Amino acid sequence: MKNHFIFVFVLLLGWSAAIGQIRKKQVNGLWGLYRKNKAIIQPLFCVLNDSFDTGGLLLAGRQDSSQLLRYGLFDVSGRVILSTEFLEIRKLGYHFYAALPKDADTWKIYQWNASKLQTRLITDGIVDFTEFVREKAILNRYHRYGMIDVQGNTVLPFEYRKIERRFPEYHAYPFAEARLIDAEGKVLKKYFLDSIQPISPNLYCVQLEGKFGVMKPDGSFLFFNMYDSVTEVREPFLVVWKNGKSGLIDTTNRALLDCKFQKITSQPYGLWEVIDSNKRFLFTSEGKNVTAHLDTFTSFSEGYLTASYQSRWGLLDSNLHWKILPAYQAMSSVKDGFVAFKMNELYGIMSVENELIISPYVDSIAIINRHLFIYHDNQGWGTLQPNGKDYFFSYGSYEILPEGTIRFRNDSGLYGLLDNRGRLLLPAQYDFICATSQKGLYQTHKNFKKGFAWIHDVEREVSKDSAFLDIEVLQPLGEKFIPVRIHRKYGFTDHTGRIKIATRYDSVQYFSQGRAAFKLAGKWGFLDEQENIIVQPIYEKVFPYTVHRVSLVCDEGKWGLLSEDGKPIVAIEYDKLSENEFGNWICEIKNKKGLISADGMRQIFPQFDDIRDIGNGFAIVRKRDKYGVYHLNGYAVIFPEWEAIIPNFGGNTFFVLRNRQMEILR
Repeated sequence: MKNHFIFVFVLLLGWSAAIGQIRKKQVNGLWGLYRKNKAIIQPLFCVLNDSFDTGGLLLAGRQDSSQLLRYGLFDVSGRVILSTEFLEIRKLGYHFYAALPKDADTWKIYQWNASKLQTRLITDGIVDFTEFVREKAILNRYHRYGMIDVQGNTVLPFEYRKIERRFPEYHAYPFAEARLIDAEGKVLKKYFLDSIQPISPNLYCVQLEGKFGVMKPDGSFLFFNMYDSVTEVREPFLVVWKNGKSGLIDTTNRALLDCKFQKITSQPYGLWEVIDSNKRFLFTSEGKNVTAHLDTFTSFSEGYLTASYQSRWGLLDSNLHWKILPAYQAMSSVKDGFVAFKMNELYGIMSVENELIISPYVDSIAIINRHLFIYHDNQGWGTLQPNGKDYFFSYGSYEILPEGTIRFRNDSGLYGLLDNRGRLLLPAQYDFICATSQKGLYQTHKNFKKGFAWIHDVEREVSKDSAFLDIEVLQPLGEKFIPVRIHRKYGFTDHTGRIKIATRYDSVQYFSQGRAAFKLAGKWGFLDEQENIIVQPIYEKVFPYTVHRVSLVCDEGKWGLLSEDGKPIVAIEYDKLSENEFGNWICEIKNKKGLISADGMRQIFPQFDDIRDIGNGFAIVRKRDKYGVYHLNGYAVIFPEWEAIIPNFGGNTFFVLRNRQMEILR
């Protein structure tokens, strides 16, 4: 009863009034609290501040095992209000205290209720705060401002970029409101910031006051608005930019490479390429330069890195250990397990296992594939196989074609063709040879006549080329047959030049999906490879069938889609139809846009000023200056009432943003 009386007495009159009863005392250099020589608080503290709080609380500090001061709060009866585990404790007024936990950079706000003898946590994650003025305190939680009153109630939630005292008012400037919404229209999270962009499945790049930070889905920051941009993510690492220079950090904002480099890009095997003063280096994720000893190096190829050390070239593996010691004048990148090397001014070939394949005896050599090398020697060139066999030699020029075959030109200016092992396919007797879009089919030109060579197997067999006399051969796109014209009429031949569909049409298009368009009497239709009429010639314009087996057709200025059997699957009623990268169709009527699925079965009716298909069955739509989300089935997931919509990573969720106006609080 006596102790309780003293405790209440101190609360009412303050510490100074009770000084006759309770005193601080130092024992062996440490402070405690005594009443009549009896310890209320044992002498364990380096700091015991009796002027910290006029309401009777004492700030106590003691050293931990690492000799760092940790602070806590006690009342004058010795009761622990906050244990001594904080780096710092500050008073806000009205029995509110800000405490900074150890190993943290954000504060916790506590309220002590003396009448109930309890302490409660009001909020955490505080990065800045003010003391109470006119019974209100401004707090900055995770870099968003809010306000509480002296009862700990929220006056303004934490969704403002700034709150200013302008007597007798407060001006609150809100961030834009962002919401994360799922495909059913349910709000999953709310955020308050300038902009947000997913950069990985679990991280978001957010902009606040012109700077960028990175945030987790729960709204907490890995780091606040510190950088000009975040350009690359390979969790847990991020490439960031500040003042025009790039750096590398981890997701705790620990700087692995300071922002002082021209460029940093991710490389295989956990490495980073760094460009500094126009020089290239490779760094580990720990920030160690592992190529500082090298003169220069190439990019990784097949898990190997060609590098120069003390002006000699060798080969490094993915662990940057020497696979081939640096002993050569030059060395190419790895291709198909081989490298070209230079020794004594001559070139040869070796394997990545340091096995000599071709001794250095030619002026230069290039690896075409695992079966073929091309060498240059004595102002000519030739082909070699790994066994050293010399197949072909010429003093002309050559070019590697997409299929790996070699088009060459002899001294007389005539062209021939080699296979992908350097063996002769077509002799040098053509004015020109070019590859077509159809694999194995080459167009030949000879004596002003066009023909084709059909290479059935570029390693073993080639058909004789066929010259088409008095025939205009159209570009051989498409399937199986080749469009030709004879005496102003069009039809199709095979690769040997035999007529397969008679030249009886006014015009034709190439075959696609087993269908080809033909024109008669000014109208277009479709036929198959047996010349069966699939679609009668009734359309003004048609396009070849797509991979989704639909054709875009036009009649009387309106567009629609036909199925492969010629039936309309999208009515011919649109002003415009255009296929996008997902195989769906943007449709337009009177400058309003919609979206139709590739099979024509689903549709968003054309009612929007703009529409963007995002490829997962949803589209972002714009009506005037507001955005929303619609499902391809035609229903609204998010009505167009937002300033911006950003699709989220790897799922059917969306960020929506809305700007808000300044608020005045009296």
